[in-house]
Amino acid sequence: MPGTDIRHDGTEGESSLIRDFPKRYSWIAFFVIFIFSLIYAAAVNIQIYVFDSMYYWTKADPVFENGFNLLLFPNTFRGYLFPVLVGIFKMLFHGVLGWRIIAALMSGFTFAFSLPYVISGRRINSYKEVLRVVLSFIFFMWIWGDFMQYPLSDFCAAAFLLAGVALLKSMITGRFSLKTWLTGTGCGVMLYAAYNTRAAFLYGALFSVIVFCIWNRKHLKYVLFVFLAVLAGGFLIALPQCLINQQYAGAFSPKVYTEAYTGGDKNLQTVQVLLGIQGDRRETYSGNDQSHYPEGAVIFNDPVGYEILRRRNLSIDRFSVFTVFKLIREFPLDMMGIYIRNLISLMTPMYRQIYISNLYQDKGLWTSVSVVIWIIAGFGVLEQLRRKKSLSNSFWIFAICLPSFLQLFGNPEIRFFLPVYLLCYTYVFVTIDYKEAFVSLKRDWIRVVICFMVIFMLWMTVFGNIVSNSQFRTFIIHDSLAGQGFVDK
Repeated sequence: MPGTDIRHDGTEGESSLIRDFPKRYSWIAFFVIFIFSLIYAAAVNIQIYVFDSMYYWTKADPVFENGFNLLLFPNTFRGYLFPVLVGIFKMLFHGVLGWRIIAALMSGFTFAFSLPYVISGRRINSYKEVLRVVLSFIFFMWIWGDFMQYPLSDFCAAAFLLAGVALLKSMITGRFSLKTWLTGTGCGVMLYAAYNTRAAFLYGALFSVIVFCIWNRKHLKYVLFVFLAVLAGGFLIALPQCLINQQYAGAFSPKVYTEAYTGGDKNLQTVQVLLGIQGDRRETYSGNDQSHYPEGAVIFNDPVGYEILRRRNLSIDRFSVFTVFKLIREFPLDMMGIYIRNLISLMTPMYRQIYISNLYQDKGLWTSVSVVIWIIAGFGVLEQLRRKKSLSNSFWIFAICLPSFLQLFGNPEIRFFLPVYLLCYTYVFVTIDYKEAFVSLKRDWIRVVICFMVIFMLWMTVFGNIVSNSQFRTFIIHDSLAGQGFVDK
């Protein structure tokens, strides 16, 4: 019935969208995070962008040369939205302050609104939760603060996807109303924005829509209503990309043409999958002294992957995504080892700089703390399973994690795993009930401590092996050569 709620039990009631609309606690968290982010950025004061950050900072400049003309956006293998968004804020706030404001806004909305709703299905509803949310953001900035100072697309793509999933999830129980239509339209905008910002996020967006349809499979009219609203929102934000593609590719399509990466027959995903077999990790060195490292790309090789490719005489010209399945069939344990090392690499921060000025630094502290955080998250999930608590939310979580999980098969760069980090930090700092956890810990503390030590030692063993396999240098975890003349100038 128009104007009433759709519930799975067939009853009517107040819309969850209205009931769960964020109130003052979420806004308090938002403003605290927004202000903290700007203060941090001013203190660090990074004003020179390099590599990918320079690309995003300047790519949309032709759009603003004579007023504003989106059709002047250049032909590229990346979407238009993020560079244009950066360009708009750069113009409005006269330089780097524009990016800092984007980063602060995205951080505030993501931590205060999207993440709590995605993980727990409700708004922040107490000052205690505000404090826990702010603590999760502070920890995030301790690890990722330098990354947030550069105009890179990864966080924004994650923020768009989280916002889209949160809006979609809020409509599970909804009403045939203008408010629901507008929410669905906003959801479509966010989901397409995530895809346009980073093409791999398409899979997360599609999976979240599938989850929504399955959840509401008994209410097909309502599903169709929301689905049309999502399509309408997606079309609105995709229209500029369609016009740009019409100009360069001759196709009125919302697709982001990643084939331009190699200039023709191999797209970005194929290249990434091949590199994911060859290497366990990729970092970026921004120092000027080539005696310390000769290239900007710091590649950590996987000898097993190289040997498999050598034995099958595989190169980019003779490789496709489907080749991976043949290799898994022929070398199941070796390929499993490659992708487990990729996973450990993606889950373990090595440097706190995205563009590293000193490769020879002690990595022990933040590496160890990060591993402990993952172990706590795993313990929390096991506690939920033991107490038979509902894990129905896991499908939404999987939708957000899916683009990052696919990165296991690509060239491992830790920033591509950012959505999983955001969910982990929020779960550990905001969601876990530590009173219940400590009760369980007291009862089984010996087994918990033994499991913790075994996991930690095995993790560090694998990670230490990854660190040592750099292409031109051998690094170690406690790699402090600063006092021996190895500091980059």
